[in-house]
Amino acid sequence: MDEKRWSYLAVTTSFIVAWFAVTLQFGVGALNPGFPDWFMVPGADWTQHYFGWVYYRFGAWHWPPGTLTGYAYPMVSSMGYTDAIPLVAMPLKVLSPWLPEPFQYIGWWLFTCFALQTWFGYRLLRVLSAPPAFAWLGSIFLGMSPTLLFRDGHPALCAHWVITALWWSYFNTAGKHNLRQATVITALSAWIHPYLTAMALALYLVILLKQSWIDRKVSISKALIFAATMLGWTLLSFYLIGYFNLEGTQQGGLGVGEFSANLNTWFNPHTESAFWQGLPWAETGQYEGYGYLGTAVIVLIALFLIHRLSTRKGPWPSTRSGWLALLTGIALFLFALSPRWTFFNHTIFQYETQISLFQTFRSTGRFIWPLYYLILGWTIAKIAGWWSAFGWKGWIALSLFLAIQLAEFGPKLPNEVVRHEPFQSPLPHVALWDTIFLNSQHIWIYPPYNNRIRDAGDDMAFMEIGARTHRPISEGGLARRDDRMAYEVMDTLTARIHGQGRFAAGDIMIMSPEMLAQSDAVFLEKGSAYLLDDYLVYIPHQSDPEGTIQRFLRGKNVLPVTSKKILRPEQIFAFYPGDYMLFAIKDEATEGMAAATKTFFVDHGSWLGKILFQSSYAGIWRDSLLLKEESAKLKAVQLDTLLAGTSIHLESAGMPSGNFVHIQVNDEELATQDRGLHVVILNREGKVVTTGYGDLFLSRYLSMQ
Repeated sequence: MDEKRWSYLAVTTSFIVAWFAVTLQFGVGALNPGFPDWFMVPGADWTQHYFGWVYYRFGAWHWPPGTLTGYAYPMVSSMGYTDAIPLVAMPLKVLSPWLPEPFQYIGWWLFTCFALQTWFGYRLLRVLSAPPAFAWLGSIFLGMSPTLLFRDGHPALCAHWVITALWWSYFNTAGKHNLRQATVITALSAWIHPYLTAMALALYLVILLKQSWIDRKVSISKALIFAATMLGWTLLSFYLIGYFNLEGTQQGGLGVGEFSANLNTWFNPHTESAFWQGLPWAETGQYEGYGYLGTAVIVLIALFLIHRLSTRKGPWPSTRSGWLALLTGIALFLFALSPRWTFFNHTIFQYETQISLFQTFRSTGRFIWPLYYLILGWTIAKIAGWWSAFGWKGWIALSLFLAIQLAEFGPKLPNEVVRHEPFQSPLPHVALWDTIFLNSQHIWIYPPYNNRIRDAGDDMAFMEIGARTHRPISEGGLARRDDRMAYEVMDTLTARIHGQGRFAAGDIMIMSPEMLAQSDAVFLEKGSAYLLDDYLVYIPHQSDPEGTIQRFLRGKNVLPVTSKKILRPEQIFAFYPGDYMLFAIKDEATEGMAAATKTFFVDHGSWLGKILFQSSYAGIWRDSLLLKEESAKLKAVQLDTLLAGTSIHLESAGMPSGNFVHIQVNDEELATQDRGLHVVILNREGKVVTTGYGDLFLSRYLSMQ
């Protein structure tokens, strides 16, 4: 076939590679723009990218146009800091009125990255003198490179095609427009991710150096103009994206040396190989410098080195441009090692430095990518040049090595955390939360910017509601955040739970029930707190002057919390040692009961941990010991006894058997008649200490009076 036909075949192959790379890793649903459910996984960076896009999409336009508000409220940040890929997000915001809701583009962005990486891989191999057939086959090595497959958790950073394309421009001495191509690619990188921009700028400057010093195609003055223009374009792009919106940023220098490359990166498979176990690193964060070449490529490198040494040509470059490329890759690799060079889990060299680049690009390990793709492309091209002398036999041999490469990484492609079914909120009563959000103006999460409310990753459930209802929320992950404002917001909200300061109209606060114990009594005087799905939603009086939200919650049997002591049923024994506990259920008290609560009561020989839906239960306990109990599914139960001379009468009826509850102490009714678990505590003399109640259909907690 002629060159043009091979190019057409390479384009077709790039689409095929991209299809398999995306669908095998994430499923076909990833390519459905209306299915963001596939990456709705607690703790995954995907959710940060998606929520950043949604808040940016529905937020008002600001200047600069990449400004993000409402997300990580009240910070004024940039959608770039959510890795929402400004190159895609900003044009789609313009088209937002015509886009469906929900809408995600991450799947197709990944498809584009794999396709372009394969295509530019073919172009790179061709300019490195690989014959068309070998270049076509070798492009799959680059399109499915282990390092690219490993970045599946960071879609913006999957644009490795930027690096491959710039190496193509660098070596493309016969091209008429290679400098123009390099300029366009580098300019686009500024709208993808700052790390890629830094690498692209380094390669672009080297391209200018090569064209002015080695190729003599561009004058030095013109090269300097190109360099200055590109630096100016980058700064302008960063300004428009909003990267300069933050006054005081987080993580300056934190993680330098932790998120670095290890000297064993080229042959350390980590967890990605189906053939070999991973080797130790000095830091767990050195996954950022993952650069495993794969068994097939490592063997090819060894064969090529043996061949070169046997022919007394040596493994090193034979041209000035080759040396310049190699030294550039090595320089970036040395930066990737950070100021602390490690080999396996040992530090072999360390130096002190105040270079600001280490502060800005703390994940230095990523800077191995230019050298990685230089090694990969150079190896495949040189092997192709060597084996092309054997005709079809050499092509078959390279095919076998490609098969080994795919066999090593193919079984590891499926991403185990991807969701293939529609997202189901972990909040049992998400419809109630939707109404609360829609009737509010600002959602304050306490503590803010903590990536959790009570359990790791549980903030995602509320972020999902905020994104759907377009409500500002004081939560959200950012690559960099305004620390000054973060501390101010934390201090302000902490003051409010101590009764100081005022909420604005439409404010609500969501917090862990345990946090209520840290508040002052005036906190519950200035607002109403409701326990819903194990979270406390606090509604200041001035935020809901008409009582709209509160009437709604009461109508749904969500009652206000009047005490700061909120406990799971099994925890009350630790707070009231030696006292009697009287339990009785009305309607339902199992749906929201915590697994730990059920286990506790089952382990203590009680039916309370295993009663069926809407069953009846009455029991008497003391010091975690069951004294007596009654339970039934289709009938009411009762207990009558004397405790320390006090007359006790308990009755319980689930929905099928009457739906009522009574806890009477000396004929005084102490049950509130609300759905759920009621408790009365008597001291050793039979006197009432306190009462408690919890709607364990909606929550796992009791509110003690």
